[in-house]
Amino acid sequence: MTVYYEDLEPGQIVEYGRYTAKKTEMLAFARKWDPRPFHIDEAFAKTTLYGSLTASGVFTLAVFTKVCNVGTADFAVRGALGYEKLAFPTAVKADDVLIGRSEILGKRPSKSRPELGIVRSHDTMTNQRGETVLDLSVAYLIEMRGS
Repeated sequence: MTVYYEDLEPGQIVEYGRYTAKKTEMLAFARKWDPRPFHIDEAFAKTTLYGSLTASGVFTLAVFTKVCNVGTADFAVRGALGYEKLAFPTAVKADDVLIGRSEILGKRPSKSRPELGIVRSHDTMTNQRGETVLDLSVAYLIEMRGS
């Protein structure tokens, strides 16, 4: 089922699926995109405040993007206008089970593109312990029904 601008209302909560952060995947991602020692070197990571390897924040954001787009309704998103807030309050560690959620904050028709609306959301992802690993506010362009 496609979810259009008209289907979303402020205060609405959208729950997404779960994703397990596998160590091999975290390492491969970090080696390619964010090769900081606490993401790729287990011995070094043990000496940090985290005590073990942690996922790159970019990996965490990518996982959130994945859970939003797989296994849920097909949102008629046509682009993102930008992040208004992006924080990683708790580090993701290997085998954490990540759960995504969005709350619709507001919406309005686009002034320049009448076939689109602008929807603002507050998005979070938590781990299996209920700790927030991603805190994000973003504005999306979403297609109007029948356009």
